[in-house]
Amino acid sequence: MTDKTIQFSNSEWLSAQGFSALVEISRLLDSNTNLGRDALIRSLEHRDVLSAYSEIIDALIQKAGLYPYLLEDAILTTSDLVNYEYHTAEGLDGIHLHSAQARVYRALMDGVNVILSAPTSFGKSLLIDAVVASGRFDCLVVIVPTIALIDETRRRLLQRFGKIFKIITHPSQERSGKDIFILTQERYVEFEDGITPQFFVLDEFYKLSPNRGDERTFTLNQAFYKLFKSGAQFFLIGPNVQDIKVDEDDLNFRFFRFD
Repeated sequence: MTDKTIQFSNSEWLSAQGFSALVEISRLLDSNTNLGRDALIRSLEHRDVLSAYSEIIDALIQKAGLYPYLLEDAILTTSDLVNYEYHTAEGLDGIHLHSAQARVYRALMDGVNVILSAPTSFGKSLLIDAVVASGRFDCLVVIVPTIALIDETRRRLLQRFGKIFKIITHPSQERSGKDIFILTQERYVEFEDGITPQFFVLDEFYKLSPNRGDERTFTLNQAFYKLFKSGAQFFLIGPNVQDIKVDEDDLNFRFFRFD
């Protein structure tokens, strides 16, 4: 919370300011998108005191690209509906992406290899779910750094896709033909008969840096090399990476960075 947006969490202040508060949010969105979004999200926690300005609020939500916050009964023009659908992920009923997520998702759906640097709050897991839900891939691999993350990811994907995909977390498990492998780099390289993915995700991709020089980094690079040579589309994710010191033409990828 910043000094410029803390007041938008105060319902009494919002009630007193009314329209003026919404004007200030619009100005913030024009001058500093992140601050404007922060102010808008905080004001939406007290939407009831701004009920007289519901159409203006809907317009600000769209201006900010925060489509998940639109109410079902929002009044939308044809242009609004097109934008709303653009922020909808195939197969995830009732879930809409914010504008930054939608940019990455549309690139993935266009078959582009993506490297994404974004904070935890960005919602990278939802993008993975959206790719699975698209139904475009029968074999996906998700490489995560720890056993705990294997279990966390397994539970999430099992709940949402367990009736469609078999979730595999260990080499001893049999395959079904529609499989999601959730593995550490060590478990991935243990597969003797190999995996032929159509799509793979590698979490904390910045640990591929050879400067780290430890055994896990070597194994992670080994896993990435095998996955990359399979020809599968890839999605590398992690936080706080300023740039990629690899020629984009060499790996054929698009780099997205969000703070």
